[in-house]
Amino acid sequence: IFILDCSGSMQGSSIEEAKAALDLSLRSLNEGDLFRIICFGSSWNAYSNEPVLYGEKTLKDAVEYIRSISANMGGTELREPISHVCRLPKPDGYIRDVILLTDGEVSYPDEVIHEVCKASEKLRVFSFGIGYGASHHLVKGIARASSGAFEMIQPYMDAANIDLKA
Repeated sequence: IFILDCSGSMQGSSIEEAKAALDLSLRSLNEGDLFRIICFGSSWNAYSNEPVLYGEKTLKDAVEYIRSISANMGGTELREPISHVCRLPKPDGYIRDVILLTDGEVSYPDEVIHEVCKASEKLRVFSFGIGYGASHHLVKGIARASSGAFEMIQPYMDAANIDLKA
């Protein structure tokens, strides 16, 4: 399950980088894998109400959907979509992998972490904090609570453009 922050703060390069990462991640799935895409901001929506079976046609459709995504969903409210994901039944014989891409401070981070912790037997969260404003507490907390992993992604600084005289 891919969860993408589409709040207003993601406008510009953050949403474009997150969409590129999502596109690349989808392309790495295997034929027959199941996936979901959830976008969140002040509210949330899903690419599909049911898991989508990965294949050539569904990849093409998902890539078109990803291209249409904008960072226009207001605030950064992760609690409801993460609660929804945590309530989904566990696939037989599997642990569900969740990929979270966010750049902001979400509302109620401790409640989000607690929700993930309660569901840790059925999912692992791999969280990516994009930019300097991402909440280290949230990104690290939900990954650790679910035996997942996290990564903080900082913008690339071009050393040639740094004024060393300042």
